Amino acid sequence: MLKRYGFLIYFLLRKDSIKTINVLIPDGGDWETVKILRCLNRGPVKAHILSQSRAAFARFSRLCISCHCYKSDDENQRLQTLIKIVRDLAIDVVLPVTEKGTEFVVRNHSAVSEVTNLPLLPRYDKLNLAGEKWEFYCYIKKLDLPVASTVLISKLGKSSELDILKYPALLKPTKSSGGHGIIKMNSCADIDKWFDRWTASTNSKKYILQDYIPGIDYCLSVICKKGEILAYTLQKDLESVSGYFGPQRVMEFVQDEKILALGGRLMSAMEWEGIACIDFRIDERDNEPKLIEVNPRFGQAVLGSLLAGVNFPLIACLDAVGESCPTTEYRNIKYAHPQAYMKTLIRRVCGRNPCVPVHYKQSGLYFALGDPLPEMVDIFRKFKSRFGGKNAKT
Repeated sequence: MLKRYGFLIYFLLRKDSIKTINVLIPDGGDWETVKILRCLNRGPVKAHILSQSRAAFARFSRLCISCHCYKSDDENQRLQTLIKIVRDLAIDVVLPVTEKGTEFVVRNHSAVSEVTNLPLLPRYDKLNLAGEKWEFYCYIKKLDLPVASTVLISKLGKSSELDILKYPALLKPTKSSGGHGIIKMNSCADIDKWFDRWTASTNSKKYILQDYIPGIDYCLSVICKKGEILAYTLQKDLESVSGYFGPQRVMEFVQDEKILALGGRLMSAMEWEGIACIDFRIDERDNEPKLIEVNPRFGQAVLGSLLAGVNFPLIACLDAVGESCPTTEYRNIKYAHPQAYMKTLIRRVCGRNPCVPVHYKQSGLYFALGDPLPEMVDIFRKFKSRFGGKNAKT
């Protein structure tokens, strides 16, 4: 019981010694910011956001103290706006939540760290390595870590190494995240047709072709210091959908020593600092985990991690201001994103058993009910975009 409510008891006992932490999210225009606000709300935090648009979803959250905008695409002007906000509001921590936001802060690490605290962040070269799938594949091959066979495809001609791959295979842009741009190739004929269209187009992206691993997806979320994992959660996909390569929608938080050991080896080799989500797939042919990729950002299931006992955004902020983090019990729970949970409700209303039973307190809906405006704005915008005609964009 003590471990389960560790964060709450910790802050109640130390409320006089721990001051309120003013946090600025410099990439607050992304939907993920809403999730981060809901995590930070569990601690002594006042959260502010900086966004290029005043229409950011997080602006409508009751947990957002203030919203600020930068209008120019010029990076120096954006940096100067951030520094002014930090000084005006006495910001204690600047916490990026997206890959692009992290890259911006890492590029300007020296200037930002002069005026406020920063959380653990990866070095710029390691950040680029994690974001480029072909370079990352070559790197983990050198580390002798298990990974699916992968080939780089060039417009100069298809690699002769394509013959070593078995079909089906996955075609992926070398720079992408969230499953965007992934295409399943079922035969050599499929890749031939795609290659002809690609070489005739102006598409300048680079692609890899990777063995398709039949099995189950796992995601290891970590926060690291000097390559050592400080805290982690591990989630297993419970709702595989054919042809879908995006984030898990329904999951179970589990333990797996093999995956944790592999993730630990990778983070140690990279001397990783900060947050990362490491994607694995348990190969059903040999029951062994294979590394897929690393995403240098908070996981899309960060609220699931919170319910499982690990509050990654709060840990990052506490560490940045030199506060120790309370220990909590890592719980094996099921979690569903809001849309996935709504599908289970519809199945129940229709008299059908849900594919994966999940309690609403272990779903994104639980958080939305306590902070409903961002979701309401999202629904309104989608409705207006679909039925509002040409002038529907907001």
